[in-house]
Amino acid sequence: MMLREPKVDPTSLREYLEPMLDLANTTSGNVLLNLPSTDESVGTNEFYLLIARNVDLSTIRQKLETGQYHNAKDFLLDFQLMLHNVIVVYGISSNIAQIASDVYQTVYAQIDSESVETEMEGAEEGANEDPVEMSDAHLGYADELHALPSDVAHAQLYDESVIRDLPPHNCPHAPKFKRLIKELHDTWQLAYHEERDRLRNAIREKLTQKFMREQAREDREMQESFSKQLEESRQDLQSRYNQQLKAELKKLSDRHQRQLNELKKKQWCWSCENEAIYHCCWNTSYCSVECQQQHWPTHRTTCRRKTE
Repeated sequence: MMLREPKVDPTSLREYLEPMLDLANTTSGNVLLNLPSTDESVGTNEFYLLIARNVDLSTIRQKLETGQYHNAKDFLLDFQLMLHNVIVVYGISSNIAQIASDVYQTVYAQIDSESVETEMEGAEEGANEDPVEMSDAHLGYADELHALPSDVAHAQLYDESVIRDLPPHNCPHAPKFKRLIKELHDTWQLAYHEERDRLRNAIREKLTQKFMREQAREDREMQESFSKQLEESRQDLQSRYNQQLKAELKKLSDRHQRQLNELKKKQWCWSCENEAIYHCCWNTSYCSVECQQQHWPTHRTTCRRKTE
């Protein structure tokens, strides 16, 4: 059996489906805009462990804007998958599941598989419509869609009464599943803390070594700067000291020379070495008569005054 699906122009299909997506967004009150919902009790890790492919209104809008839908049925199947994911994760009795069901029914009511080709007829003129071989599952799903009565405003693809009659937590594997999730969560949490501590210690060690190197470099630079300043100060003081020393030595030398000159102008007593006032002969003078008389017994033999 061959089921023909129209090949619709992406722009025309977007103009046809975008109002339905806006209506779905309004119906959900932005609850289904981004999944997993932060207002629900199920965490992000548990959410992605329970489903194979996440679909929300943001994903559907992105696919619609990028032309990834080829017909209205693909668009509707994403809403069906979103409803399936919400029921699996949050349960059939949850508020978000009821909202997802209302959204799906609203979109399903807007799409008439028999009229899609008619409404898009202007956009598909001249296009070759190749028959698409449908699998048995697709054929069964199509038969279910066409078998729905026309007077039903909202149709569902699941038996809600059967699901609602099941007692809560009836699955025997639920405790084991929760335990495995908790063990996996604890393992990841432990691995996260260990890796965080390892990285923290590595960063601390790296920063400590960097600080020690910088401190040693600063100490070395300060020591070199201090030694340089100390040497400059020593050389400056040594230069000043040498200049002062030369000046003092010159003063002493000049004073000594003056004193020598003054001393050379005077004669001294031969006996007591006081300043002489009496001259006897060459290199012999006395300060008083007493010194002359005292020295005369010795000097008389060599006195040159006799010869003079």
